[in-house]
Amino acid sequence: MNKKPSELTIKSRTNPLLDTLPPYLKDPANYEKIRKVIYDTFTGSCSSGHGDMMEWAGCAKCQQRFSERSVVMKKLGFQSPAQYLAWQKTHEHIKTLDPKYVLPKYNSL
Repeated sequence: MNKKPSELTIKSRTNPLLDTLPPYLKDPANYEKIRKVIYDTFTGSCSSGHGDMMEWAGCAKCQQRFSERSVVMKKLGFQSPAQYLAWQKTHEHIKTLDPKYVLPKYNSL
């Protein structure tokens, strides 16, 4: 069961979900702009507020906006909702870092 040091694998420090993102999505300066574009696909979808998930699922306008959101995310460069969530979590963490310790060379995605 003991492995030789040459057989040991080194864990990658990068997230495989984020490796395939285009460079403009990795730039923290574009984070708010991209989130606003995605958020705008949801706003104004329906005048009635849905208090229940079943009401929302039955609303044709809301379902159309939800499908438009997936098209917008594909056009931006996201391959899956999981990739978007990992991207969002990473950028939220970058925002919480103290500015004097943020080094663009090391703290980019």
